Amino acid sequence: MDGVLADFVGEANRRNLEFDKAELLKGFYRDLPLIQDAHWAVNELYNMGHDLYICTTAPWGNPEAWKEKREWVEEHFNQVFYKRIIMTHHKNLIEADILIDDREGASTLNFKGNWIWFGQNGMNWKEIVIYVQNLV
Repeated sequence: MDGVLADFVGEANRRNLEFDKAELLKGFYRDLPLIQDAHWAVNELYNMGHDLYICTTAPWGNPEAWKEKREWVEEHFNQVFYKRIIMTHHKNLIEADILIDDREGASTLNFKGNWIWFGQNGMNWKEIVIYVQNLV
């Protein structure tokens, strides 16, 4: 979610916050702006018939962030992701064909499906929609 659908980095920079401080700030996740083309891309993928879920991590030191993330999803993508949010620190345990994430780490490197590194080498939402269309 963060860095893929919600602009965590942009908002932290706008507020002149270090990332570790931003993730612990109450209310921070609730107010994140959308990443460019995220809403369009989610609707495109949904309309193609893909079974979409949000798989996200929340900071352990900010339990309120888990609630804020769900509220954020409800505000921006209610119908598409209604009761389709998985919150975990171990995304590699999720069984899915594709994981779109903005960070390289144990969860993405050990993911059994196809990991798309959002933001790497120009991989934006328009490129991802084209890539997924070509997989089908």
